[in-house]
Amino acid sequence: GHLHVHLKPGRQHLDGTRAVGYARFRHDWCSDPCRILRQQQVIQALADKVQHDHLDVIVHAKALLDLAHKDVETSLSPTEQLAVLIAFSHVDRRDLRTAQVPYVGSIDLPDYGDSILPDEAKKRDLVATMLGDPH
Repeated sequence: GHLHVHLKPGRQHLDGTRAVGYARFRHDWCSDPCRILRQQQVIQALADKVQHDHLDVIVHAKALLDLAHKDVETSLSPTEQLAVLIAFSHVDRRDLRTAQVPYVGSIDLPDYGDSILPDEAKKRDLVATMLGDPH
């Protein structure tokens, strides 16, 4: 939505609006794949901030959940959402695993614009690898 991202080279401290803009931006040389990498960078930076700044999750839980509700729909109850927030607040950044769903090409969708088409077989393998039983 009419994003304008103007960052200088080097390390940046972004407020929430600029971080979302950075994560959503896709008008560069590799479009969606680079956008996905930026989204992963933002998640890693947030996890790092929570871990190193010792964010008091209980004190900030309502504000964090309210912020998430602006862009996320869920069937989880408020109690379940709080439990997930507290559980993930203790995850070490080094334990986070991210991956990009393999894709076969792109298509222009009327309501969404340019969108990547996932490779369904490789997507199933990736989900099984990342979420499956490790034993």
